Amino acid sequence: MICKMCKERGKDWEGSDPICYFEDPVQNWNCATINAIRDIFAPGGGWVEPEDLPKGVCITRSTDMTYGLICITNTGGEEGITGCLYVQWYKRRGATEALWLVQENEPRRPTERELLAIIQYFRKKS
Repeated sequence: MICKMCKERGKDWEGSDPICYFEDPVQNWNCATINAIRDIFAPGGGWVEPEDLPKGVCITRSTDMTYGLICITNTGGEEGITGCLYVQWYKRRGATEALWLVQENEPRRPTERELLAIIQYFRKKS
């Protein structure tokens, strides 16, 4: 299944074709939904100082890896999400190595609807 955001964006670059996270969560590449999640941590792929991140969002980087956590008390709306979203990616490349939603001590892969609710929540806040 290709996500709504990948369908809307299409392919607007030269090079490798995108692989939507919802088609292959392990080999994903340039998924528009996941890129929007990563933009919460680093708009446009740049570095944001931790104190400039939205409330509930934290990020740390090692030499090549970025680790991010979004803690949400309630996104509101139809898909009211509460929990933590863990995201891990290598450098500024298009793949995301780890993406887990933790709710009530149960880590699992998030659904497209949950990720869209998180994206919408943070777009409203900015």
